Amino acid sequence: MLLSATFELIISVIAGTYGVAAPATNFSDFFSCLGMQMSETGAINFKPVEDALKNLREALQIKNPSKLERDGTVQRFEYSYELVWKLASRILKENEVNAEVPKSVFRELGRLAWIDNVETWIDFQKSRNETSHEYGETLAQKSYQLADKFLPIAEKLIVILRQKSS
Repeated sequence: MLLSATFELIISVIAGTYGVAAPATNFSDFFSCLGMQMSETGAINFKPVEDALKNLREALQIKNPSKLERDGTVQRFEYSYELVWKLASRILKENEVNAEVPKSVFRELGRLAWIDNVETWIDFQKSRNETSHEYGETLAQKSYQLADKFLPIAEKLIVILRQKSS
Protein backbone atom coordinates (compact mmCIF):
# COMPACT_ATOMS: atom_id res chain seq x y z
CA MET A 1 0.00 0.00 0.00
CA LEU A 2 2.80 2.44 0.90
CA LEU A 3 4.63 1.59 -2.32
CA SER A 4 1.51 2.34 -4.35
CA ALA A 5 1.01 5.70 -2.61
CA THR A 6 4.68 6.56 -3.11
CA PHE A 7 4.45 5.63 -6.79
CA GLU A 8 1.39 7.86 -7.25
CA LEU A 9 3.12 10.77 -5.50
CA ILE A 10 6.26 10.41 -7.65
CA ILE A 11 4.19 10.24 -10.84
CA SER A 12 2.20 13.33 -9.81
CA VAL A 13 5.34 15.35 -9.07
CA ILE A 14 7.08 14.34 -12.28
CA ALA A 15 3.93 14.92 -14.33
CA GLY A 16 3.62 18.38 -12.85
CA THR A 17 7.21 19.11 -13.82
CA TYR A 18 6.47 18.25 -17.43
CA GLY A 19 3.04 19.84 -17.51
CA VAL A 20 1.14 16.66 -18.32
CA ALA A 21 -1.76 14.94 -16.63
CA ALA A 22 -0.53 12.00 -14.61
CA PRO A 23 -2.22 8.70 -15.48
CA ALA A 24 -0.89 7.44 -12.12
CA THR A 25 -1.62 3.80 -12.78
CA ASN A 26 1.77 2.52 -13.86
CA PHE A 27 5.11 3.66 -15.26
CA SER A 28 4.24 2.52 -18.78
CA ASP A 29 1.20 4.82 -18.87
CA PHE A 30 3.20 7.66 -17.38
CA PHE A 31 6.03 7.41 -19.87
CA SER A 32 3.45 7.22 -22.64
CA CYS A 33 2.22 10.68 -21.79
CA LEU A 34 5.82 11.94 -22.01
CA GLY A 35 6.16 10.60 -25.54
CA MET A 36 8.38 7.69 -24.66
CA GLN A 37 5.99 4.90 -25.43
CA MET A 38 6.46 2.08 -27.81
CA SER A 39 3.97 1.13 -30.47
CA GLU A 40 2.22 -2.22 -30.50
CA THR A 41 4.94 -3.49 -32.82
CA GLY A 42 7.65 -2.50 -30.35
CA ALA A 43 8.86 0.44 -32.43
CA ILE A 44 9.40 3.78 -30.73
CA ASN A 45 6.52 6.20 -31.26
CA PHE A 46 7.73 9.50 -32.73
CA LYS A 47 4.31 11.18 -32.72
CA PRO A 48 4.59 12.97 -29.33
CA VAL A 49 7.91 14.61 -30.24
CA GLU A 50 6.64 15.46 -33.72
CA ASP A 51 3.52 17.03 -32.18
CA ALA A 52 5.66 19.01 -29.73
CA LEU A 53 7.84 20.34 -32.54
CA LYS A 54 4.73 21.20 -34.56
CA ASN A 55 3.39 23.16 -31.58
CA LEU A 56 6.71 24.95 -31.23
CA ARG A 57 6.70 25.82 -34.94
CA GLU A 58 3.18 27.28 -34.59
CA ALA A 59 4.27 29.41 -31.63
CA LEU A 60 7.37 30.66 -33.45
CA GLN A 61 5.25 31.79 -36.40
CA ILE A 62 3.56 34.46 -34.29
CA LYS A 63 4.88 37.81 -35.47
CA ASN A 64 5.70 40.25 -32.66
CA PRO A 65 4.62 37.94 -29.83
CA SER A 66 3.36 39.41 -26.59
CA LYS A 67 5.27 38.53 -23.43
CA LEU A 68 2.69 35.86 -22.70
CA GLU A 69 3.05 34.35 -26.19
CA ARG A 70 6.85 34.53 -25.93
CA ASP A 71 6.77 32.80 -22.56
CA GLY A 72 4.45 30.12 -23.95
CA THR A 73 6.88 29.59 -26.82
CA VAL A 74 9.74 29.16 -24.34
CA GLN A 75 7.65 26.57 -22.48
CA ARG A 76 7.07 24.72 -25.76
CA PHE A 77 10.82 24.82 -26.40
CA GLU A 78 11.46 23.33 -22.94
CA TYR A 79 9.15 20.35 -23.35
CA SER A 80 10.19 19.79 -26.98
CA TYR A 81 13.81 19.71 -25.89
CA GLU A 82 12.99 17.20 -23.14
CA LEU A 83 11.17 14.90 -25.55
CA VAL A 84 13.97 15.10 -28.14
CA TRP A 85 16.81 14.19 -25.80
CA LYS A 86 14.83 11.37 -24.20
CA LEU A 87 13.89 9.97 -27.59
CA ALA A 88 17.53 10.19 -28.65
CA SER A 89 18.56 8.34 -25.50
CA ARG A 90 16.10 5.53 -26.28
CA ILE A 91 17.35 5.19 -29.84
CA LEU A 92 20.97 5.23 -28.71
CA LYS A 93 20.08 2.40 -26.35
CA GLU A 94 18.52 0.48 -29.26
CA ASN A 95 21.91 0.92 -30.96
CA GLU A 96 23.71 -0.43 -27.89
CA VAL A 97 24.99 2.96 -26.70
CA ASN A 98 24.21 3.86 -23.10
CA ALA A 99 23.64 7.53 -22.45
CA GLU A 100 21.08 8.49 -19.85
CA VAL A 101 21.61 12.20 -19.18
CA PRO A 102 21.38 15.00 -21.75
CA LYS A 103 25.09 15.89 -21.98
CA SER A 104 26.13 12.28 -22.48
CA VAL A 105 23.32 11.75 -25.01
CA PHE A 106 24.53 14.69 -27.11
CA ARG A 107 28.18 13.74 -26.76
CA GLU A 108 27.33 10.24 -28.04
CA LEU A 109 25.22 11.67 -30.88
CA GLY A 110 28.20 13.81 -31.86
CA ARG A 111 30.61 10.89 -31.59
CA LEU A 112 28.37 8.92 -33.93
CA ALA A 113 28.09 11.96 -36.27
CA TRP A 114 24.30 12.03 -35.88
CA ILE A 115 24.53 15.71 -34.91
CA ASP A 116 26.94 18.36 -36.15
CA ASN A 117 27.54 20.52 -33.10
CA VAL A 118 27.43 19.05 -29.60
CA GLU A 119 27.99 22.48 -28.01
CA THR A 120 24.83 23.84 -29.62
CA TRP A 121 22.83 21.08 -27.95
CA ILE A 122 24.55 21.75 -24.64
CA ASP A 123 23.57 25.43 -25.02
CA PHE A 124 19.96 24.27 -25.45
CA GLN A 125 20.34 22.24 -22.25
CA LYS A 126 21.75 25.21 -20.35
CA SER A 127 18.89 27.42 -21.50
CA ARG A 128 16.33 24.81 -20.55
CA ASN A 129 17.89 24.48 -17.08
CA GLU A 130 18.13 28.24 -16.57
CA THR A 131 14.48 28.84 -17.41
CA SER A 132 13.49 26.10 -14.99
CA HIS A 133 15.20 27.83 -12.06
CA GLU A 134 14.91 31.54 -12.75
CA TYR A 135 13.16 33.78 -15.17
CA GLY A 136 13.67 37.37 -16.22
CA GLU A 137 13.28 39.51 -19.32
CA THR A 138 16.84 38.95 -20.58
CA LEU A 139 16.67 35.19 -20.05
CA ALA A 140 13.23 35.03 -21.67
CA GLN A 141 14.51 36.82 -24.79
CA LYS A 142 17.59 34.58 -24.98
CA SER A 143 15.49 31.42 -24.57
CA TYR A 144 13.03 32.59 -27.23
CA GLN A 145 15.90 33.14 -29.69
CA LEU A 146 17.32 29.70 -28.86
CA ALA A 147 13.89 28.14 -29.43
CA ASP A 148 13.94 29.56 -32.96
CA LYS A 149 17.43 28.13 -33.51
CA PHE A 150 16.45 24.80 -31.90
CA LEU A 151 13.50 23.94 -34.14
CA PRO A 152 15.27 23.22 -37.47
CA ILE A 153 18.15 21.47 -35.71
CA ALA A 154 15.74 19.27 -33.74
CA GLU A 155 13.73 18.44 -36.86
CA LYS A 156 16.93 17.39 -38.61
CA LEU A 157 17.84 15.16 -35.66
CA ILE A 158 14.39 13.53 -35.69
CA VAL A 159 14.92 12.52 -39.33
CA ILE A 160 18.24 10.90 -38.38
CA LEU A 161 16.76 9.20 -35.30
CA ARG A 162 14.01 7.70 -37.47
CA GLN A 163 16.66 6.25 -39.75
CA LYS A 164 18.61 4.81 -36.83
CA SER A 165 15.58 3.39 -34.99
CA SER A 166 15.01 -0.33 -35.44
